[in-house]
Parts: sequence; structure tokens; C-alpha cells
Amino acid sequence: MQHTTLAAALLAALSANALANTQALLPPAEFTLDEIVVTATRIPTAAKAVLSDVTILTAEQITQSGATSLSDLLASTPGVEVTVNGGAGGNQNIRVRGTSANHLLVLIDGQRLGSATTGATALEHLPLHAIDRIELVRSPASNLYGMNAVGGVMQIFTKHGDADANAVEASVGAYGFRQMSADLATKQGALQMALSLGHTENKGFSSANPKALYGTYDPDRDAYRNDSVKASVGYKWKEGEVTLGVLKTDTQTEYDDSSPGRDYSDQKLSSQTLRLRQEWLPGFVSSFHIGVSKDNMLTVSGNPSRFQTEQQQVTVENSLRLSRGVILLGAEYLHQEVESTSSFTQSARQVKSLFAGYGAHMGPHSMQMNIRNDDNSQFGAKTTGGIGYGYDVFNGVRIHATTATAFKAPTFNDLYFPLTDYGYGYTYEGNASLKSERSRNLEIGVTLSRDRELLKATLYRQRVSDLIVASNGTMTDAPANVGSAEIDGLELSGSKRFGLYSLEAGLTYQNAINAETRKDLTYRANQFGYIKLWRKSGKQTWGSELRFEGPRFDDVNNTRRVSGYGVLNFSLAQELARDWQLRVRLDNALDKQYEQVYGFNTPGRSLFVTLRYAPK
Repeated sequence: MQHTTLAAALLAALSANALANTQALLPPAEFTLDEIVVTATRIPTAAKAVLSDVTILTAEQITQSGATSLSDLLASTPGVEVTVNGGAGGNQNIRVRGTSANHLLVLIDGQRLGSATTGATALEHLPLHAIDRIELVRSPASNLYGMNAVGGVMQIFTKHGDADANAVEASVGAYGFRQMSADLATKQGALQMALSLGHTENKGFSSANPKALYGTYDPDRDAYRNDSVKASVGYKWKEGEVTLGVLKTDTQTEYDDSSPGRDYSDQKLSSQTLRLRQEWLPGFVSSFHIGVSKDNMLTVSGNPSRFQTEQQQVTVENSLRLSRGVILLGAEYLHQEVESTSSFTQSARQVKSLFAGYGAHMGPHSMQMNIRNDDNSQFGAKTTGGIGYGYDVFNGVRIHATTATAFKAPTFNDLYFPLTDYGYGYTYEGNASLKSERSRNLEIGVTLSRDRELLKATLYRQRVSDLIVASNGTMTDAPANVGSAEIDGLELSGSKRFGLYSLEAGLTYQNAINAETRKDLTYRANQFGYIKLWRKSGKQTWGSELRFEGPRFDDVNNTRRVSGYGVLNFSLAQELARDWQLRVRLDNALDKQYEQVYGFNTPGRSLFVTLRYAPK
């Protein structure tokens, strides 16, 4: 645990400094407590009044990071564990503070995106160049957004042409990586338009290794392709705006399977949204959202299959700003429908929701209260709530405490997947008797902020009842409610700027176990973290990053252990001319051989080079 000791020493050295609510992969943007955050309260709110921990990533940070996927971006975030099944296009799972990957609700411009059969969102296929901003709330948010926000919510805001901004990029890298993207945006008076196009291909490496279960190992290279388009048009007037947006991705991912021949999946994601915002009176604002998203997965292998999810969503919000705080009232309708080559006994459900909230920042006091009722056609009504309070003890020091309830509904696969024999004596079947997961959460934190320094520490405790575990660890497999899970943790993070340098560090200690068996929950390490050092001088910025994670288990019985690891990354950004920039990124510089998922390979030493043209 040399890496953990190093991180602890670094954080101790920063103990007089301070911890940020925001972390990123590049030199931090000029973050202040006056920055506006939307996702944590559903209302534009100054960061100093937000009681949840929020990670913010801007378009500039995403561009300068040189990251090729969301997992790269979020791997150095407090309280967040990332796993990837193999190389490019492999399933990316993001676990927030010990919760499951499908406990993170993902929104694209306010629209739910994901599979109602698996419960996952294909984060690996989302084009980074089309993203304007990411807000990741690392705290239960069902009282704001309904089902599945047990661990938190990540909202991705795409580019909408708020200003004239055009850029073209070309990248090459390890394993035959090639990427081209073009982003065009213009603003003509009240009219704004944006268009983003992208193409990615990667020859890859073998996603699995000889340890892979059920004989799926194949030493061939597993390639990946991704084509994407994002377009929007909007019109603004003094009291409001209307925006129409479309996002589409078309991908093909090769993978290893036990069947002979080429195994691959074709997956198409799409999201269409229309959003209207109107300020009727000073401080009284209404917004209307209507959207539809699709996740269409076609798998070609020895067991070919097709799964499609369509989500239709309508949301109405009203906020009223008072002399002391803001009131939120809203309603939402969600229709989920699945189509599949598998025969589900039920293929659709509807959720009708009402929600309300109140938030205020008065002198040294901050408070937030929210309540939401979700009436699900499959499970009936669920009511969740949350309350938080913060107090500025003295200049630069704030303490806060929050408590919230949340829930996650079983997926269609969890409930209705038909009995299927995958060979080697392994069968899987859904369980129609499953109940919704329910959780209770308590957090206590302290933030110390000074000029060019931030420090934050948060203790969290979460209890999840009727936890759904997708595998029971036997050859006759089925999901089950395991009773309950206990998750306790301490999250530390800090940042400091001195001269030309920026230093960031994060360390999370956690204990996430099945409360009945006292076994570790799968893929939850007891400690993980990162250290980053950046230097910016004139037209050049270079950075270094050490990420580390302790050992964890692949199965519910804790018999398959995945070893801990540490990887070292470097990056360089050089302004070549007024409109030209060169970026170089070296991942896994020491060519460390490690696993994030049992039986799956990870990239070795990888070099990526990007040339960017952005006329100013």
C-alpha cells in the first residue's frame, strides 16, 4: 500500500489548505464558490449554497485533458471508482461512494438515457467533444430525480452555440486509435446553433485474458468504431429561451465470447429534447422539457440478441425566488418501453411524479429540503425526501450535514428475463418477486476555503435495503434481494495553487459490505485515490497523475480477488500558434499490467497525440 501511504502524506501536508467540490483531469479552472450549479437542486444555485458534493467538468477541462472517454475523465474524482471491461467500447461502470454502477442516474440535457433492461447507460459511447459541461452529484438524489439516483446523478450538458466557437481535431494513438471531430457553433442575435460531428476507430487488443470465465477468452484483437452527431438550435429572448437538441451515436464493439467466429455488438444511442424556459415575473420561472431517448443494442455471437429501450419524458418545473430562499414545484411523466428477442412477460411501465423543494442561503446559514413521490405502474408509489443544513463557522470554514432516502426499481432483465442456457452448465433467469431497493443516507462534512486553496472532508453512511445483486454466484444464476448493504466511508480531497503549479489529491476510505454475509460488495476497494501535479507557463501546460486502487472481489462470495494497482500518466499541451494546439498524453507510463475487472485486460503503455485547430 505504498501508493496509499503517499496519498495520506500528501493530504496531511495539505491539511491547512483546502478541499474542492470540483475535480478535473487538467489544471483546475478558476473555480469559486459563486459558480452556478444546476443539478444539485434543479435550480441554478451558487456553489456556496449547495450542500451536496458536486464534481464539475467544463468543456475547456475536457478538451485539455486529452481524455478519450468518460471513464478517463472521472477516474480521478473523489469517491468514484471506475471499471472498464477490456479496451475501447467495453462496458464502463462508475460507482459512487460504494453504491452500484446502476445507482448512478445519467441525464443528457435533462433527458434520461440508458437501458431499462440492464439498468446501465452506455457511457463508453458518448462523444466527449460534444459536451459543454458535466455535473456529477455524489449524493443520493431520488428526492429530486426519482428512481435509480441512489448513489447520485450525472447530468451532461451538450454544446448549444451560446457563442461563436469552432474547432477541428485529429488524434492518433496506441492500438490503432484514430479520431476526428468537428465542432461548429454560431450565435446570430437571438438565434444560436451548434453542430458536432465525430468519428473514432480503434483496432484494440484482446478484451479478455485466459482467466476469463466460461471459456470466453479469444486472443484476437477487439476493434471499436464510433460515429456521432450532435445538433441543436435555440432562440433566446429577454425573459426566456427555447432549445431543440438531437444526439445520435452509432457504434460497433468487438468482444470475446465462447462461440467461434467474430463476436461484436452494434449499439445506437439517441436523444431528442425540446426545452422551453420562461420568466413570467421577476423571480418566477417556469420550464418545460419534452424528450425521447433510445438505446438499441444488437449482439452478434453464438447467442445473438437484440434489446431496445425507449424512454419518453415530460417534465414541468416552476421556481419562485423569495426574499428568503427559493421554492420549487414540479411534475414529471416517464414512459419506459422495451423490445427484445427475449420474451418478457411485461414490456412497458409508466411513472408519474410530483416533487417540491425549498432552498435558502441566509447569512451563515444554508438549507435545502426536497420531497418527491413516484407512482410506478409496476410497483406503486414511492416517496423519498432529503434535508440538509450548512453553517459558515467563520470565514472560509463551513460544516454541513445532509440526510436523504432513495430507491431503485428492478430492471426488466432483473424481473422478466426468460430462462436461458449459456452452455458450460450456466443458466440465468429473472426473478419476478424482486422488490425495489431502498436506501437511507447520512453525510457530515467540513469545507475549508482560502485564496488558491480548498480542503474538504466528508463522512458518509448509507444503508441499502433489499439490495439487488444480479448474480447469486452459482451456475443456476438469478438476481436476488440480498437483504441489506452497509456502506461507510470517509472522502478526502484537496487542491492548492502555488506559482505556476497546481496540486490536487483525493483519498477515499470505505467499507461496503453485505450486511448479512459480512462479505465485501463486488468491485468495492477499501481505499482508492489520486495525486495530480500541473504546471502552466505561457503557452505550455504539462501534467502528471498517479491513480491507485486497493484490492477488491469479483464475486459475492469473495473467492475471486482482483489485485490492487497504481498507474502513472503524463500529459503536455503546447500552443503552436494563435489558432493551433498540440496535445500529447502518455497513459500507464510504466507499462503496468493490471486488471480492473477479473478476466479482462487493460491497456499497456499508450501514447496519444492530438492536433487542434480553433480559430479565435
